[in-house]
Amino acid sequence: MGIRAARDVDAQVARMVEFLRSFEYPIEKSKTQPFVTISREYGCEAFEVAQALVEGLDKRRDAGPPWQVYDRNIIEIVAHDSQISERIIESMAPAHRAAFDEFQRSMVLKMLSRDETCIRTARVIKSIAWHGRSVIIGRGGYLLCSDMEGGFHVQIVAPRDWRMEQTALRHNFGSETEAYNYLDMMDRARRQFFCSCYGCEAGDRQDFDLVIDNSRSSPREMVEMIISGMTQRGLI
Repeated sequence: MGIRAARDVDAQVARMVEFLRSFEYPIEKSKTQPFVTISREYGCEAFEVAQALVEGLDKRRDAGPPWQVYDRNIIEIVAHDSQISERIIESMAPAHRAAFDEFQRSMVLKMLSRDETCIRTARVIKSIAWHGRSVIIGRGGYLLCSDMEGGFHVQIVAPRDWRMEQTALRHNFGSETEAYNYLDMMDRARRQFFCSCYGCEAGDRQDFDLVIDNSRSSPREMVEMIISGMTQRGLI
């Protein structure tokens, strides 16, 4: 990632954290609001898809708060800031807060790892999904939110060679060997995250509403597929 791209990401994270510091949901929801989770193999264009998706979804909404993207950076910042995470939970409708309390109790009992970071991250993801109009990238969002109405769960995959080429371009590696080694490291880290936090492997295709091959589709084409799927499900 170049210096300019890194600054753009930092600015996006700063804006989102500021938004969450003053988070309020202005209406008492009568039904679950839609949300999207995106799981991806490393090297796929999940962030680009998420950004284009919120633009497309915002064009379709008639009222209410805008759609927001929550990636790993934002989720981890919020998980480590108790004031922000508690504000999100407190802004839930009472009925939703009671259901979320039950989720927290079951999560602590069932989770293989009792690591506080895993638990806090899960709380943040689940509470963001409860509020809806969110696109959550990674961190096992599809797994944590599989029991919630209103969710549309997407997996973005691609052949290993294609992901290697994207990794090499993104990080300016000097050789294929460097890119393959880095890709292997990131794939192992993903598997370790699921194993340590959730006690399971990363999801199979049947866990998702839509699985897309990134090597065959551009971000814009993937967004069209997602919006079409959400429309067919009656979520938007």
